[in-house]
Formats: sequence, structure tokens, C-alpha cells
Amino acid sequence: LTSTDMPTRQVTLTQGEAFFRIAASTAGAPFDIDCGAARIQTQAGALNLDVADGLTEISVYDGAALVTVGDRALRLRKGDRAGVEGGRVTGPVAFDPQAGDFRTGWLVTQGLSLSQLAERLNRTAPVPVRIADPAIGGRRVAGRFKLSEPDRLLASLGKLHGFTVRRREG
Repeated sequence: LTSTDMPTRQVTLTQGEAFFRIAASTAGAPFDIDCGAARIQTQAGALNLDVADGLTEISVYDGAALVTVGDRALRLRKGDRAGVEGGRVTGPVAFDPQAGDFRTGWLVTQGLSLSQLAERLNRTAPVPVRIADPAIGGRRVAGRFKLSEPDRLLASLGKLHGFTVRRREG
């Protein structure tokens, strides 16, 4: 917290995923999140922010948030998700706040590259996921993925996208 003429509440997230439950401020100060690619501001509510490998996803679980990227601002409400990639904001798209998220072992996305998916899996996977072919890493996937079963997930995606998953050195 920083004290100035107007009290502020702010945090910076440079990488990773965080779920925020924000209480209303008695002084009326907004809660600001700087994630490099975007600035997110809310008065109160709950939101998830995922910053990884060139893609930032913002999901609003309760309340509303204002996402600012450059000179574009987008208002998100409960059940809205937006993405920021390459300096552009996309969305909003609807999602089900009750469907589960990383806190319950799920990843729900509108579109990640396989490299971005590997980065997310590596946050919790017992064996690191590495993609040997950059062309495969750039392929896009969307859907609801169970993070606690990376072997099964990658094998299924391999069948769908025409690649092979191999274990090396354990």
C-alpha cells in the first residue's frame, strides 16, 4: 500500500497466476494490478489473473474490472474473460465461474499455444514439459484441461495435433 493524496491499493504480477478477492475500500481507493501487458482496476470483487509467455488472461469471478491496454479500455463483469497478447486485448468471452480453475486443478482457456500450455503445466507438473519443435509449440489449443493429469492431457493433445509425447531420463 502506498499513501499519497488519494490512498491506493496496488500490486504487480510479472509472471504466474493469482486469484484476488478484493474488499471494498472505505476510502474509495481502487485496487490496481499492473501486469506489464495491461493494467486492471477494480473497486471490489474477485478475479483471476494469469501472466505467462506473452499471454495474459483476466477472468472476473465477482464484481467488475476495467482492463486497460495502451489507449484501449475494456470493462469486464462477472463471468467475463479477456486476453492480452502482443499488445492487443481480446474479448470479452463468457466463462462459467463455477466450472473450476487452477485452485481446483483445472485450466479453462479460449486459446493458448502449446508452449503457453506447457508453461502452465510446469507450474505444478512433477516432470517438466519441454517442447522440442517450435512449430508444435505455436499450435493453438482451447478447452478445459485437467492440470493434475499432464501425461494423459499431453497424450490426448498429441493424438489430436499429430505429435508424440516421450519421456526422457525419467
